[in-house]
Amino acid sequence: MKIFKSKFTSQELIPLNKVLQTGQLGFGPNVLKFETKFKSFSNKKYNIATNSASSAAFMIFAYLKERYGKCDVYTPSLGFTSPAWAAQHFGHNIIWVDVTDNLVFDCKDYFRKRKKENQPIVMPILYGGISNIDDWELKGDEIVIVDSAHCVTPTIKCNFSFFSFHPFKPICSSDGGMISTDNLDAADYFRNYRNINFSIDNV
Repeated sequence: MKIFKSKFTSQELIPLNKVLQTGQLGFGPNVLKFETKFKSFSNKKYNIATNSASSAAFMIFAYLKERYGKCDVYTPSLGFTSPAWAAQHFGHNIIWVDVTDNLVFDCKDYFRKRKKENQPIVMPILYGGISNIDDWELKGDEIVIVDSAHCVTPTIKCNFSFFSFHPFKPICSSDGGMISTDNLDAADYFRNYRNINFSIDNV
């Protein structure tokens, strides 16, 4: 289904052509600028660019597995498969939580299903136009990861959030994602993880 037709002015094509000519299509010098400017959207100190929201979730759950071991991940039954599969890939337990009438995370169902064995992780999903969740109430010992692939400006309190820049998302490009956090240790981990496979000496 064709939703819109892309159109660029000759002036807009100049910086695009410059990027193409460098050959640095993924992690060139503009990435650091984008990460820095993205703070105004994420409201987090550290913003680490990735190639997709799925890879961002993958890196977050890799980090949490190393720091906490197997965790219990509570996420809505109505959502997207790749973040949940990323958690499962690293051996975390997935516990599906019901959604409210607004199709967002149901805290009451979370409390009913909550277990005591492992570190609890709560992963709500924000859809377009939703930056927070009404009646958001947790115990306080949870690690909160916000799937913000469809929300550019989340205001919900969290430890990590991740974003998508897929062509059909609010901020669109050819592809890409972002991890946002205030945790310096985690930010360093994500950058090192990313650098294993990509040379970004020029960033």
